Amino acid sequence: MQQALLVQPQQQAPLRYPIFWTICNLVNNIVGAGFLALPWCLKELKEGTATDHPAVVFLILLVLVGLLHGVSFWLHGRACEHVRNVGPQQGDTTYLAAQSLLPHRMMDWVEECGIYVAMAAALILLAIYRYKKPLFRAELGLRGVFFWILVALVFVLWFALPDPHNPAESNGNPADFRSSWRWGLLAVIFLYLPLSCQLHLMPLGILSMLAVLVGILSVLLALEPNHDPNRQLRESATNLVTRPAAHLPVPAATEQSTFQAYLKVWSILLVSFTAHYNAPKYYGELGPGNQLQNFRRAVCVSYIVVSFAYLWCGTMGYQMYGSDTQQDLLNNLSGSWKAPLTHGFYLLILWADFPKVIIGMRQLSGSLCRRCLNRQLTDQFELLLLIIASLGWFLPLTDILAVKGALFGSLMVYVIPASILLRGNISPQPSKWEVGLSWIMTFAGLLLFLTQVKEITFELAQWVTSGSHKKTKALFQ
Repeated sequence: MQQALLVQPQQQAPLRYPIFWTICNLVNNIVGAGFLALPWCLKELKEGTATDHPAVVFLILLVLVGLLHGVSFWLHGRACEHVRNVGPQQGDTTYLAAQSLLPHRMMDWVEECGIYVAMAAALILLAIYRYKKPLFRAELGLRGVFFWILVALVFVLWFALPDPHNPAESNGNPADFRSSWRWGLLAVIFLYLPLSCQLHLMPLGILSMLAVLVGILSVLLALEPNHDPNRQLRESATNLVTRPAAHLPVPAATEQSTFQAYLKVWSILLVSFTAHYNAPKYYGELGPGNQLQNFRRAVCVSYIVVSFAYLWCGTMGYQMYGSDTQQDLLNNLSGSWKAPLTHGFYLLILWADFPKVIIGMRQLSGSLCRRCLNRQLTDQFELLLLIIASLGWFLPLTDILAVKGALFGSLMVYVIPASILLRGNISPQPSKWEVGLSWIMTFAGLLLFLTQVKEITFELAQWVTSGSHKKTKALFQ
């Protein structure tokens, strides 16, 4: 099964593709749902913190997160170089092979810790957000790894499909797209399933270019002036550069909320830059030769392009909509003539991204099956997939991104790559600056992870002390 997941047959000589296609695929993989939440991040910095220059703070956070992600990719490249040449699974440059350099006990501890905390966080947030809603019965019977992976994939496709008949109704509940199930079924049968067999790099690169261009068109459409006569008044009231005299002081009682605002923005930026589970695939696409050097060049170019795109989208989006900025930028178009067009663009992006998504699903299912054969696999993986797939029904976009970035991103982007370099016995030995950066990233990742756990615990304590938990006793009955 592992050999079937490789991009090219193992019998043939290694192929070498131009770096341009790797950059296209990497840019497309980095840009995700967080792209549309960046204007809301600026709104959160302006309204939820005491800063007088939210655009400057946003730029600093953007540069720091992008720099740490770039370094994390470089560390992944070092691990891939070692695995490819002298690793225990020579020739296998998958993400799992790179993780195999770590001691099994350490890797198991990291995975188990992240999984249990993520499950607890998801269940807590579900209870907090749903206690005013009708009763929800969660059927959590576990019937196998493949079944829940299929369920997660169906959930993802289902949430992505808007209501083509009345998009304005989706404003209140963006996940309520039940009337479009026929469109989703037709798309799965005639579009997504045939594309799932596509594993060659050149067509994937073309699809990536198409997805990036369509995404840019969607954002341009969202940022197009609406010829609103009150637009200038709204822009002047929500200018990014606020005079100190006009900025209201933040009382001491809101220090916790100010810290939460910074934490949420950092977490959203973290998940917006995340594509590290596919780093070995991009490394393998570049073929023999100066592979690590070309890989680092592709990473640098990709992150520079994405950083400029994020900065432009965040600032322009907030300048356009001001305090009315929604958590999903496309929700600002609900009810206008632009909504059906942006929905069509979104479906086209999903269509172009589906081959890479299904490859990741195949790798995940294969790794889980191998782990089932090697040792007893508990049900937390399956339960976690179901909970993550169910979050879209209940939680706002920014909350999903923040929890995902702080819990999963902190481990996958910061802790695991740095641990591979420090504990993986990589040859040649890491340099002093690589070791120093690895320790910094490990500290930052653990701090972010523990801080998010603290925030979730704080929310749970407030929820219990306020008596709201009594209204959810029948939630899972």
